[in-house]
Amino acid sequence: MDSVASVQSRPRNFGKLLLSGLLFEVVWFLCVVSPGTALVAVVTLCNLLFHVWLFDLSGPGSHGARGAARTLLWVAAVTLSGCVMDSLLFRFGLFETSTEVVFLPAWLLLLWVNFALALRFAFHFLQRKLWMAALFGAFGGPASYLVGAKINGSVSLAEPLGLSLAILAGLWTVYLPLVMRCARAPLFRQ
Repeated sequence: MDSVASVQSRPRNFGKLLLSGLLFEVVWFLCVVSPGTALVAVVTLCNLLFHVWLFDLSGPGSHGARGAARTLLWVAAVTLSGCVMDSLLFRFGLFETSTEVVFLPAWLLLLWVNFALALRFAFHFLQRKLWMAALFGAFGGPASYLVGAKINGSVSLAEPLGLSLAILAGLWTVYLPLVMRCARAPLFRQ
């Protein structure tokens, strides 16, 4: 079975995928609006456990403990890569904050956990359409940072804003297809 075909190795339920996407949006908003609250960590953990149960441990075609382990490994890998990228963006001054950032605020780390879940489930179709992942990255990446910064208020994009958005678009045009290509690796494959 070739690697692209195995991306769809088990049937997907549209309702589950839609729920995954909606949960991502709700948890993203909560992380941005209520940073620094324990509620964000609890909701993120519940979202992670719910996704593992819904997609890996329940229903026909589930992959049990092996699928759950691959999901957790995927979430760890995407979260780590995203946190490193965001930390570098803070370090190089593309993101600005009134406090010194050594690594990342916890709410940003939790955003990455939720984004990793969305990539694995709600946006899994991008594994087969890397050109679409590049487009999503080019527009969705900068838009997410811009909207998040406006809502959150504790982090802002460096001026000139257009240059910051262009840099983010370039990074995400490469990052998202690369991550989605990695999702097809045997280590992460569902």
